[in-house]
Amino acid sequence: MDNKISVVIRTYNEEKHIGEVLESLQKQTYKNYEIVIVDSGSTDGTVEILKKFDTKLVFIEKKNLIIAMQVTSV
Repeated sequence: MDNKISVVIRTYNEEKHIGEVLESLQKQTYKNYEIVIVDSGSTDGTVEILKKFDTKLVFIEKKNLIIAMQVTSV
């Protein structure tokens, strides 16, 4: 049996793209996976879209996030 993997996706107001992302994951040939969505308080239709898919939803408060960025120069 193949090892189960977890795909973790953080969302915040991603209604424009999240449906396409999840549909793409469903089309993968490797099927032993779970999708965990960590939502930071989306105020658009993100959560409603997520509920249409087989995902585990985790909600966190946006105020507790620390944003890290990598800046590279060319």
